[in-house]
Amino acid sequence: VGSEMCIRDRECGLSVRLTNCLLRQSIFTLRELLACTWQHLRAFHGFGNVSEGELREYLTAHGLYLLDLCRN
Repeated sequence: VGSEMCIRDRECGLSVRLTNCLLRQSIFTLRELLACTWQHLRAFHGFGNVSEGELREYLTAHGLYLLDLCRN
């Protein structure tokens, strides 16, 4: 998975709900997503426990992590 992959690409594998949530916050690429913190993401409207669980699972499956992983 390349860091410049567009969030809205089907190959990305994120759900429509999570994708739309990220796009509404102007997060368009995986690089932009990986620069976020969990605290920042949790503040988004529509980013709840299900979205967080999905994203954690996705990141783990692809060997990726957010900047604040060591704090969560």
